[in-house]
Amino acid sequence: MTQISQFTEKRENHRYLAKEGSFAVITNGLRLGPIIDINETGLSFFYVPLDEKGSETDNVEIYFSDDDFHLQNISVELVSDYSIDENLPFNYVEKRRCSVKFGRLTPFQKIQLDYFIKNYTEI
Repeated sequence: MTQISQFTEKRENHRYLAKEGSFAVITNGLRLGPIIDINETGLSFFYVPLDEKGSETDNVEIYFSDDDFHLQNISVELVSDYSIDENLPFNYVEKRRCSVKFGRLTPFQKIQLDYFIKNYTEI
């Protein structure tokens, strides 16, 4: 019997796995965590919720911890934000996965994003 996946891939572009040390921060609602994957149109990252605030649109900042790389003020739209089931007994800390789509990027932000993808991902 063939099992049909209930997940439909909506991405039009391949996502690259981010290297360890890559972090994303959504300033409104204080979401901070390691980047999972990224491309020219968006990214996803894990985080532990620290604040109940949040919105469908906001700004994201991208950092790389072992370098001075900092890409800031990227307007984003929330695509998904859901709890990750760790299946561990007595797991009291919720871990979430957040995916965002980038808004309009300035020419400089496009250059920085391209640099980040070439230097801080597993291409």
